[in-house]
Parts: sequence; structure tokens; C-alpha cells
Amino acid sequence: MNGKIDNDLYGVNEKFTRRLNENIEPEFNVDNLVQAVDVNLNLGKNDSVETKGLPGYQTFGWKKACEEINKIYELGVSVIALRFVSKVEDLNKEYHLFEKQLELIISNIDSNVRLIVDPFGLALLPTGQWGVLDEKNKFDYQHTSLLLEKIGETLSKNKVYGVVTLGRVPEEVALTKRGIEKAGNFTKIFSFSQNSETTTAYVYLDKPGKQTGQKILPGNSKEMTLWALIDIWCGTDFCVIKPLESYHLMSLINNLLEDFKNIEIFLKSKEVVELYQQNTFVKQCVSDIISSKEKMMEKCSKVKLGGYTVSGTTYMLALLAQQKNVEMARARLHEMWITAASAMDSRFAFIIDRNTKSYLEQTILH
Repeated sequence: MNGKIDNDLYGVNEKFTRRLNENIEPEFNVDNLVQAVDVNLNLGKNDSVETKGLPGYQTFGWKKACEEINKIYELGVSVIALRFVSKVEDLNKEYHLFEKQLELIISNIDSNVRLIVDPFGLALLPTGQWGVLDEKNKFDYQHTSLLLEKIGETLSKNKVYGVVTLGRVPEEVALTKRGIEKAGNFTKIFSFSQNSETTTAYVYLDKPGKQTGQKILPGNSKEMTLWALIDIWCGTDFCVIKPLESYHLMSLINNLLEDFKNIEIFLKSKEVVELYQQNTFVKQCVSDIISSKEKMMEKCSKVKLGGYTVSGTTYMLALLAQQKNVEMARARLHEMWITAASAMDSRFAFIIDRNTKSYLEQTILH
């Protein structure tokens, strides 16, 4: 994937080029790619359906998903981001289905495959918000907290490699970590810490989605970076930046994690102080970070970075493939991947993309 670029078309020499390096800087190969796979808990086990707004991308019943995962593994991809889609009418019933189908998937895929489970669908509301409601249709903090803890415990009990935290609830990383530790601490936390209200995250909608009020507003980089630091303090193992095109956020967090002085200057800046004063939990976390230099830097030293390609980007690449050609869309996708890898520098670990399988098969979803 890091092949040398041809520079001989016009016999270019040093008087006619600013290029000093004939190789792509970041190390990037199939080991850095994660394929996203969607599983619908209520779909027949052998069935699959086209996903609205994502040409060529399927949502699977659990057994069909196993077949797909094993095909992906044969291409050299050993990590799968498994997103479960469900109904919200009966959370207890859906959670039981989730546990059962997760166990079935684990037992029917190659033992070398590592799963990162995204619990997005387990408490997704029609409003686009996430959480458990009480009988008055108000957010139920206690039951939402219990759900987050339970998810962590279930996945750790099953020795699942990773779990995604969604960037919706302030204490989600701490709560998920508590559940993981209850069941042996086998599962890593992959946090959408900088998750924003981007209109392209849900391209299957026919018009821009409603503001959930839970995610950070696009453009608010300081708030996004603050939450990344909070989540690292609370137990994040991998900070996953989405949308993938947020290269500035990758560089920002990467630079902060290198030196506690950078973290301290950031947290004590006027704009950031004004932010964290608004939330008791965040204020306490910041106080703990500032007073615990060695502990924070130990956590930072272990954190890796990753990127996530949102559905809107996948859709726009499909349009490029349809209206231009597949080669141009693939070239654009590869440029995005290597730019993200470069921005994350030595902390770069992976990119989660629905197009991983298609790219390795010399095509793209379209």
C-alpha cells in the first residue's frame, strides 16, 4: 500500500520539483484496516438487506454476518467493528438477543478474528438520541448508566477485544470501564470522544438529522479535545476520531499527549476553563488530571489513535465512483487514509471503514 510514486513522466530533476521524498511517510498496510459490519438482531440469521444511503453495503443476520467476517479475514483483515442494530421497544428482549447473537457470532468465526463491538443500536431513539427512557419518556440516568456498565461486563465476560463508547453521555467511559473490570478486564475501550453533530454521519436520512443535543457541535475543537482528555483519564485505550477528515483533531490530541505541560496549558486556557466549569463531572476530572501528572502521563503513554469513516463520506465516494470512475474514488479514499495516518503519527493504530473489504478487492462501494 506504500508503493513508490512514479516521478519520471517528464524527466523531472531537482531544478523542477519540490518533492524530497519518493515514498509515503506513514507506515500503512492491511494491519491498520478495520472492516465495519452491521448486524440486525431482528433479521433472519441467513438474510441480508441493502443499507439505505450506502450503495453496495449490506446489513446482515447473525449467521450471514459470520460468513462475511470469515471472507474479510481471508483478505488479511483480522479486526472487525461489529455494530448491532435493534428495536428500542423492549430493551430487555433486545439485550437478550444481543447477548445470544454475540455468542453465536464468536463461536462461528475464525478464532483469530478480533471484534470491536459498537452498541449504538441498543438504546438508539427515534430522535437520533441515545439512552434509556423512563415511563414518562424522559432520559433515565440510572438505567442508562446500568446499561453502559452491563455492556462492558457482557463483552469482557465473552473476552471480546473491544467496545465502542459513543460520545453521548459524560460518564460513559468510566461506567463502561467499571463493567469491564467486573468481568476480568479483558476488553479495550475505543472512544468516539470527539463525536460531533455532523450531518453526514447519518446519510440514510433524507435531510439533515435533528440535533441530538448530546454530541459536540461541529467546529468546536477545544470541546472535542477536552472530552478526549477526560475519556483518557477515565480509561480509554483508543481515541477514535470521527469523521475521518478531522485531521486537525488527530494532530491536536497527538501533540497534547506527548507532554503534560501541553495538557496543563490547554486545560488552564480561558476558553477551556469556561467549558468545564459548566459540568460537575468534567470539572472534577480536570482537577484530578491537573493534580495527577504521573498518573495521567502513564495513561497517555498507552493510548493509541484511530479514525472512523462516517457513512456520508462513504456515500460521497460512491457518487464519485458512479459519476467519474472507481479508480478515482479509490485514489481519494487512499489519500484520506494516509493523511489520517500521518496526522496521528506514531500513535496511529487503525482506521475503521465500511470500504475496507471492497478496497482490498480492488473496487469500492458504489
